[in-house]
Amino acid sequence: MSDQEQLLLKELLKEIKEINTPNLSVSISNDIKDIKEDIGGLKYTLLDPETGIIVKTNKNTEFRQKYTELSRMQDNTVERIREEVKQISLWKASVTKALWILYSVVATAIGGAIYALLNALGNV
Repeated sequence: MSDQEQLLLKELLKEIKEINTPNLSVSISNDIKDIKEDIGGLKYTLLDPETGIIVKTNKNTEFRQKYTELSRMQDNTVERIREEVKQISLWKASVTKALWILYSVVATAIGGAIYALLNALGNV
């Protein structure tokens, strides 16, 4: 082996020894601590009883269920009102026909009374 190769081999061994130093384990333990802190933050964001995502999701689900129930109730109310309007329209049409018949009878009675009165005055 040449001197240059031996020098390169020594430098390579020196680099390998530096990799196995305690600094690497400290770096890894710091990274693990950071990961634990991040996971703790995520757990807090998810599980916070006041503003957590799970709480918000549950509130949203509850709102949607109430909204759906109210929507069904409104649909029933609207259908009931439509039916009442149809019934009132039918009643109005019947009353209108009856009033026209009544007006015709009253007009005929008044006309007959006037005719009878004029005939009575004319025959006297």
